[in-house]
Amino acid sequence: NWMGGTMDGPGRTVIGPEGILHLSSGAPKHLHRTLDNAGRTDFTDQGQLRFWDGIFNNLASGEFNLLGEGQLNYHAGAYQFNNTGTLTKTGSFETSISVPFHHQGTLNFQEGTLSLTGGGSNASDITVPEGATLNLGGTFAHPAGSSLNGAGAIHFVPSNRFSNITHEFLGILDPTGPLTVNAFNIALTVHNTLTRPGPITLTNGRLDFNADQTLSGLTLSGSAALG
Repeated sequence: NWMGGTMDGPGRTVIGPEGILHLSSGAPKHLHRTLDNAGRTDFTDQGQLRFWDGIFNNLASGEFNLLGEGQLNYHAGAYQFNNTGTLTKTGSFETSISVPFHHQGTLNFQEGTLSLTGGGSNASDITVPEGATLNLGGTFAHPAGSSLNGAGAIHFVPSNRFSNITHEFLGILDPTGPLTVNAFNIALTVHNTLTRPGPITLTNGRLDFNADQTLSGLTLSGSAALG
C-alpha cells in the first residue's frame, strides 16, 4: 500500500502476477526508478503519482485500474507510462496522465474523462464510450493497425510542452461522437474514410483528409484550416 513518499534506488520494482499494489491517500508519490506491473495496480486516490526519471511498465499480464481522480504527472528527468496490459478507467470524474503514454495493450475506458496530455503513441485500439470524453494533448503516433473511435467526445487539446502538435493517422480514425481541435498549433492528417462521423469542430488548428469524406457537421472558426 503506497500512501506517499519516493520510490527510488538502482534496479527496478516488480509487482508479480499474484501481487497487488494500492496507490492510496492524497499525498504525492514520486516514482524515481522503473516499476514493472505484472499483477494488479489500483490507483484509488485523488493525489498524484509524479514521475521523476521514472518509468511505469504495465506488462502483458498487468492490470492498472484508474479508480479515482488521481493524476500521473511529470516531475523531472525522463519519464513514460507503457501499457501492454490492461488499463481500466472507471468513474464519472477526470483522470489525467501527463507523461508520455505508449499504448499497445487494452484500454478499458468505461466512463468519465481521460486526459492524455503528454503525447505518446497508440498502436492498439482506443474506444471512447458514449457520454465519456478523451482529451489528447501533445504529439501522438498512430501507426498502421491502430484505431481511435467511439461515440464519446474526442478533443485534441494544447500541451505546454509542445510547440507543434501532430497526429497522423496511419491506422483508423473513425469516431461517431463529436471531434474537436482546440489550438492553432495542432495538425491532424487522416488517411481513411470516416464511416459514420459525428460533428467536427475546428477552433484554430488544421485537419487534412487524404480520402473522400461525407461529414454530418463541420464548424470552422479562428485560424482553422481544412485540407
